[in-house]
Amino acid sequence: MEGKLDMLIQPIVQEYQADQLAALSAEPE
Repeated sequence: MEGKLDMLIQPIVQEYQADQLAALSAEPE
């Protein structure tokens, strides 16, 4: 069960982190 949950969460977390990075680097002055 834990493995399945991890498989579901992993891509979501990665996408969220990528989103945060993009927002940080594209933040207007």
